[in-house]
Amino acid sequence: GEDFVKSLHLPTSFSSEILGAWKVFQEQLSPLAPLSVTKKRILQAVLADTPPSALEPCVMQGRDLKELGLAGRHIASTLLRIRKAQWEGQVKTKQAAQRLVEK
Repeated sequence: GEDFVKSLHLPTSFSSEILGAWKVFQEQLSPLAPLSVTKKRILQAVLADTPPSALEPCVMQGRDLKELGLAGRHIASTLLRIRKAQWEGQVKTKQAAQRLVEK
């Protein structure tokens, strides 16, 4: 991945966008923060079958999970579950994520 992109001698800013998209692709988790337009376009081109919600920021944050009564390690593992479910198109809203947490 990274060595190949560097070998292309692209402008640094574009290489950075490609590598950022590559990281999201490898994780296969919805991102925690909004993706740049370029990263989103790269991923949409490569992942045509991926639900649109997968490329949107995670519908819940750690503070939301704290408000639901979760603490410590449970927050991190639950956030990963939500991000994975959102990537797979199973969660599209905060309410759906709350239902997943309550299971």
